[in-house]
Amino acid sequence: MKSRASHCAWGIGLALVIWASQAHAQFEKKLWHKSLAAPNIDFTDISGRAWNWQQLKGKVVVLNFWATWCAPCLEELPSLQTLQDFSTSHEVVILTVNVKESPSKIQQFVARTGFTFPVIADRQGDIAKQWGVKIFPTTVILSMQGKPKWIVEGPVDWTGKEASEWLKVRFTQ
Repeated sequence: MKSRASHCAWGIGLALVIWASQAHAQFEKKLWHKSLAAPNIDFTDISGRAWNWQQLKGKVVVLNFWATWCAPCLEELPSLQTLQDFSTSHEVVILTVNVKESPSKIQQFVARTGFTFPVIADRQGDIAKQWGVKIFPTTVILSMQGKPKWIVEGPVDWTGKEASEWLKVRFTQ
């Protein structure tokens, strides 16, 4: 009897783990509301490089909002790095925005992980608020014309077939 109860508890626990891992990997992609104007892009990343609409014109921009305390963000970031490293298209730019953390904390995290994509420090959360970000991670995909096209809430495998179709990119072997 005791064995049966422990097997039942073990089975329920396993089912919850499987469910939680599947729920964790889900995302929601929706069209950007055409009635909403795109906020201005005029950022300086933590390495001192300036980013603005003019230099991004003609490129698809993956604008990703994240934080070091966000487990789904940490799950997603390596695929953004891979997207940057292996995309054969120079028409895709990855810009990440770390929300409400100090530049020193961000720099330590980036140094420890080896990420090389641009990171903008949104110390007060103003940039995230302008873009309507409420869930982490959230990614806004901007068209080559500089217009927000998609908003994706939740972690994505940016090297997967689905994401590469959104971005129209190919990866080198």
